[in-house]
Amino acid sequence: MIHNSYKKALCILCALISTSNILRAQDYIPDSEVLSYSAVYELSSQTSGTLKVVKTVKVNKEDGQQAATFVVTTDSFSSLSSFKGSLIPSSGKEIKIKSSDLSKMAIGEGLADDTFLSGYAPNARVPYTITYEWTISFKNGITSFPSFTPISEYNQSLDEGSYSIVVPSGTKINYYSNIPVDKQSSQGKDIYSWKCSKVNAIRHESLMPPLDDKVPHVYAVPENITYASYPGKQSSWEDVGIWMQSLLDKTEDVSQGVKDKMKDLTSGLDSEVEKIRSVYEYLGKNTRYVSLQLGVGGYRPMSCSEVEKTGFGDCKALSNYMKALLKSIGIDSYYTILSTKSKSFPEGLSTVSFMNHAMLCVPLKSSSDTLWVECTNPSYPLGYRHEDIAGHEVVYIKDGKGVRTRVGAYSPTLSGEKNSFEISLNSDGSGSIKSERSLFLDHVESYIGFQNLTSEQQNSRIIDGTSFRPDNIKIQKISSNFGEYGKDPSTVYCPEVHIVYSMESKSYAKISSSRMFVPVNPMPKVISTQRSARINDIRINGSYFISDYTVIDIPTGWEIESLPSTVELSNEWMSFQSTATRENDRRVIVEQTFRVQDGLYSKDMYAKFRELAGKIGQASSATLILKSL
Repeated sequence: MIHNSYKKALCILCALISTSNILRAQDYIPDSEVLSYSAVYELSSQTSGTLKVVKTVKVNKEDGQQAATFVVTTDSFSSLSSFKGSLIPSSGKEIKIKSSDLSKMAIGEGLADDTFLSGYAPNARVPYTITYEWTISFKNGITSFPSFTPISEYNQSLDEGSYSIVVPSGTKINYYSNIPVDKQSSQGKDIYSWKCSKVNAIRHESLMPPLDDKVPHVYAVPENITYASYPGKQSSWEDVGIWMQSLLDKTEDVSQGVKDKMKDLTSGLDSEVEKIRSVYEYLGKNTRYVSLQLGVGGYRPMSCSEVEKTGFGDCKALSNYMKALLKSIGIDSYYTILSTKSKSFPEGLSTVSFMNHAMLCVPLKSSSDTLWVECTNPSYPLGYRHEDIAGHEVVYIKDGKGVRTRVGAYSPTLSGEKNSFEISLNSDGSGSIKSERSLFLDHVESYIGFQNLTSEQQNSRIIDGTSFRPDNIKIQKISSNFGEYGKDPSTVYCPEVHIVYSMESKSYAKISSSRMFVPVNPMPKVISTQRSARINDIRINGSYFISDYTVIDIPTGWEIESLPSTVELSNEWMSFQSTATRENDRRVIVEQTFRVQDGLYSKDMYAKFRELAGKIGQASSATLILKSL
């Protein structure tokens, strides 16, 4: 389910502005400054409205040029009805910008898409100031008001911003905002207003909370809607489901031939899960994902008969088609909508415009488990709740109404990878390495389809993010447990990928005089940090572990002089353990485990973070010292 740019911009929840994370104006010259941003949206009826915007931006540095770009996307439900602008360069001579200066193009993301882009990128030396004035007219229906986000870039400040929503008196609207609202009524209209001023620039750093969590934001929706002639309400998630059901009606028109095929496919299967798997595999082999955004604003799926005829569909169409296929063999399932960008719904709001994806909820009769089926990517194993849906709130449609729930999240202890290395050293420091990489849960996702990559791409993926550059890599075996869901109901299904490979290095160890220095981990953990003072809090997304088991065979003519010390390091967000043991005079075993804990941590803790990161990097890169006989 994909909507126009205004709706796409609304998918991330906002938090109160944290002034502790904002740079003071006297300390920093921002890349760009929003001198003023005024937006007024007037709702004429449930199906039409007008947005008028005046925005002035000063660009101080080359890195701020993006802030001066004008981009508006429209579709069959909206149009750019007026535009003008002016640019004042450092020379002071004003340059007028006309509607004819806009670049215009269709930007369909899929086979059928009516999205249209109008844009302008100034060609001027910094510093300069640019002002845009434009009007967008909305028609045929409105499910949400345009969002208000006056700061859209890092390193951008705001002098003043205002947003007003004007609706016919008595019109019910709901909103989520981190700016105080003022409501007034005049001449048969209700006016909701938000104002903000003097918001300083936020500098981008790694491991920081999203920009949307820090900047002023307003997200508002009407309770009663009529969209492409489909009336409905958004006063509750139950109501949203009722409206969605009205769009789904008469779309499950699967042919009798396909129904018969589903019965033939599953006739010899006793397990409910195996029947679902058989239908899921049929869906993957006989359809493909294509973005479709025509019709009811990208909300209504194309009919099952069209999917059957064309062999393609978007997330809505493929989920609805899978639902109909399962229904033909007596398995109930529920059409489900969600946001892949936010795990939780905005407080106090229920609206279809918050959603950007559809999938299927299948309650299993054979157990208390619920199967969440991703219908757009058949390479995902059945039953796997990938990182864009695990832990996310969703609304599924049951008995014609919306039901709000949350997809179960996995235990953080399941997420991670294990590496084993068996290193056979030669007396000149070269070596051959037999390896196996095992990936679990969300670490699997970037390796789905790994076997279909070229050898060069596979090799690059194996050593990505490490300083180790072997002379060659050979992949011997790739395996997974992707077909295992439901075979052992007593266990939680966790996807696994295992890659067995070998590497060689002409200079794995370094020789100096009579000693050889052997890295105990060919792919050590190096955590990059910044030397400057931390500005923002530290946000670590997701807990995970990386466990490395290394066996080092000592070459002829050399003996063990010293082993790396045992190391145990930890703080609130990271831990690391490393042990090196002598199995015998010819073999050393090294075990290292690195764990990261999800969470938001104060910027004041960054010194501790940097100190521990340095120690982990040093311990992970430790060397075994050999001496010649």
